[in-house]
Amino acid sequence: MTETDFLRRGAQTRAWLWIGLAIVAVSIWQLSDAARATALDYRFGVIPAQYQADAGVFRSPVDFLAPLIGHAFLHGSWLHLFVNMLVYAQLSWLVERRLSVGGAYGDWRFAALFVVSAIGGALGFILIAPGTSIPAIGASGAICGIFAAYLLGARPRWQDALKDRRIQQAALIFLAVNVVLMAFLTEAGVFPIAWEAHLGGFLAGGVAFVLLAPRVRVREGPWGRFMG
Repeated sequence: MTETDFLRRGAQTRAWLWIGLAIVAVSIWQLSDAARATALDYRFGVIPAQYQADAGVFRSPVDFLAPLIGHAFLHGSWLHLFVNMLVYAQLSWLVERRLSVGGAYGDWRFAALFVVSAIGGALGFILIAPGTSIPAIGASGAICGIFAAYLLGARPRWQDALKDRRIQQAALIFLAVNVVLMAFLTEAGVFPIAWEAHLGGFLAGGVAFVLLAPRVRVREGPWGRFMG
């Protein structure tokens, strides 16, 4: 088996589909009523000012954690939802297939990757923009983490992916568009984008993939590298 065939070995799990359907269902319920949308945005959106030491907003660990994950299931508009789900659908099944290599519980691994990426996106926003009182919502931070996992999983070993110049270039282009350009557009007042969440989600997703991905053995043979 060549190193370009390893994705085909993954079990066809469906956690990515159920998570995607949950995001769509919650977002439709949210967006179908303006008053409900506002209430949910301020209840489950990430508001960095609330996470400051002297804020005293959260009464329980659940109150503290709910926005860190819940924000990924809410969206600001139908277009916001469509764009995020379009990218999610293109990437998530491939990442879950990679996490399923060898039948290694890829569904649970993907769910963990999604949650860690969402939390990483929220923490990135909280740490970089601590005084912000406007809630950040959307699955883009978690999706950025999925993209990081996609890049690292493009080779049998993540160490090989880090050394691959094409993957390095793809990562730089992704960050240039989703972090640098989005930061510029936000500062210019064109439209608000939580680029900090993109960066946090990307980094968290990369770390999560390294920890969660099943190990794949690669050997050297007379006709090149192969899976063993």
